Amino acid sequence: MRKSDTGRKGSMIKLGLIGCGAIGSAVVNAILEEEVPNVRLVGILSLSSNEVIDRAQRLLGTHFAHTIEELIELAPDMVVEAAGQPALKAYARSLLAAGIDVLPMSVGALADPDFLADLVQEANRKGGGLLIPSGAIGALDVLRSGCAAGEVDELILTSTKRPAALRGAPYLIEHGISLEGIQGPVTVFDGPAAQACNAFPESINIGAAVSLAGLGFERTRIRIVADPNVPRTTHSLRARGAFGELQLTLRSSPHPDNPRTSYLACLGAIAAIKNSRGPLRFV
Repeated sequence: MRKSDTGRKGSMIKLGLIGCGAIGSAVVNAILEEEVPNVRLVGILSLSSNEVIDRAQRLLGTHFAHTIEELIELAPDMVVEAAGQPALKAYARSLLAAGIDVLPMSVGALADPDFLADLVQEANRKGGGLLIPSGAIGALDVLRSGCAAGEVDELILTSTKRPAALRGAPYLIEHGISLEGIQGPVTVFDGPAAQACNAFPESINIGAAVSLAGLGFERTRIRIVADPNVPRTTHSLRARGAFGELQLTLRSSPHPDNPRTSYLACLGAIAAIKNSRGPLRFV
């Protein structure tokens, strides 16, 4: 049995964490408040410490790691990446090579086909796994079922956000697009997910997860709309195929400490950790 068999009934999961911003802090606080049973947070890799990390060190005995090698030496069963695409690209391969499961929150990085292929190859070789979180959007199980026999003909995700949530996106900067002063909805991107993930790296993780579950990054269409009048970020997913039709609309609340982070993404990370073990799991 491989070292990172996190699904054994009654087993204690040794968890590692990369990054301690909004999502990472939510995971730590859930463990501190005993909302996630049978999880031991063995280490956190972060560029700098903060109050949440200090509490984890003091109350949980968590090690503050300065390098990925330090984190791997702690022998976690699973590591949650919550530090952005560069961190996932820097560390995921080393973790998988050590037989450690990786739960990436920066799923958009997997739009790079060479990077994804390398991780899958390493996972197959060493026994670690990539655990794609589904809690931030839902319906991924329907897409996986519909695509099992190649029966999905169309897959479109439209994400509508307030302009502030898109500020600083590489695509807007490169194309000289200003959202200042807009009065209504403006479509700023309409194209394949493969391009969207690079163009809006902080706003497209849901699109990446949908692509992985469905038609892939080239055939999944992403529309990004800026609208100053929407109270919440809205994701509208539409799929059509031999299985029937799927229409899903999600209006997600932002994290109170980071408006660019979906609160549901934080909850999804916690749910994924819970789902990785125990006698009852959703697959």
